[in-house]
Amino acid sequence: QAGEDYMQYRIFGLLFTSIGVMFRAFFVAVTRTKVLMMNAVIMTVANVVFNYIFVFGHFGAPEMGIAGAALGSVLAEATAALHFFLYTFFYIDRGKYQLFRFRSGGFGLIREILNVSVWSMILYFLTIGTWFLFFVAVEHLGELPLAISNIIRSTSTLLFMPVNAFGATACTLVSNADDVIPIVRRIVKMCYAIVLPLIALLCLAPHWILLIYTNDSSLIAECTHSVYVMSSFYLIALPGNILFQS
Repeated sequence: QAGEDYMQYRIFGLLFTSIGVMFRAFFVAVTRTKVLMMNAVIMTVANVVFNYIFVFGHFGAPEMGIAGAALGSVLAEATAALHFFLYTFFYIDRGKYQLFRFRSGGFGLIREILNVSVWSMILYFLTIGTWFLFFVAVEHLGELPLAISNIIRSTSTLLFMPVNAFGATACTLVSNADDVIPIVRRIVKMCYAIVLPLIALLCLAPHWILLIYTNDSSLIAECTHSVYVMSSFYLIALPGNILFQS
């Protein structure tokens, strides 16, 4: 029932997420990645504010609980999409890139794009599908394994964000440069310089990080070994992700 309450509002986020994906692809392609950082900050702040309002019922809003969390996330994504639109409208040469214009007879170009992108689509489908099957399997093991998996997945975003950001940057730079391999090497080194201290922090004091999610000492103890495995994984995933994006 809680899942249905959440999905009742969360499903509308697909529209704003799709808009965000398109704008992110555009800004990566034109090497305006600072906009993405700004947008991420705006969406995060909006998410915190809207969740605070609708989950707990502040400023005259109803106390919606888990449904409020879904509504807050949707509104945060809508805010991020609005920022993309406004920034593009005021700061991007729309005529140069033929933005917001739809030409007839563009099916040949669409076919070419699909021919190139279909393998990426399959890849992401398999990636997300694997996550889905994993959580379906874990859910049948009971509440404790499911809680551990969700906490570790959330904790992993601390490492995933810089790895993914450097990967997207590598994708942009190698598309606009000749010296691909030296650029990739430098990006890998810079990413390691940021991620290795985070891995050390997670491994040396996992309980302090896990306290963000729960104050249940037994659950924290159960999560600790998974933190070590997840941290070790990123030592390999870091160069792998950057090379794949490149």
